[in-house]
Amino acid sequence: TGRERQTIWQGILEWVEKAKGPNDNQKQTRHVPCQVSANSKDGSEQELKTDNWPHKLIMQLMPKQLIGNIGGAYLKNSKSVLFHPQQCEALDSLTKVMSSGFAGCVHFTSVLPPTMCDPKVLILLYTAEKRAYLGFIPNDQVAFVDRLRKV
Repeated sequence: TGRERQTIWQGILEWVEKAKGPNDNQKQTRHVPCQVSANSKDGSEQELKTDNWPHKLIMQLMPKQLIGNIGGAYLKNSKSVLFHPQQCEALDSLTKVMSSGFAGCVHFTSVLPPTMCDPKVLILLYTAEKRAYLGFIPNDQVAFVDRLRKV
């Protein structure tokens, strides 16, 4: 691999999982220790600023189709990062959920004042063939968040 990857963030990825049973209203909060890396472009400084990313990223699960409906064009015009979650039971569970047609949406604004938030949102997709977690940060954050709110 000729392209260097650079770790740009490490911390905890958190999400809430709904219980499997039909009459289960229980929700379970899951955590996975995680690193995020990005391609460093010709060794130059990353264009992605992660200094004010919180230590814990809170992710919301939503049907992948929904992201497809609103975000196809935005995902093409986005920066991508690679998530490196640590192998653990919670990760197995996340992989199962995301393989069954779900995507993750991380809202940074839930932890920071919106003015400090760049990016505001990140979409996490699992690609089974590469067994990789890919994060997409739409370049047009405002329009994307706006469309997300309308769904």
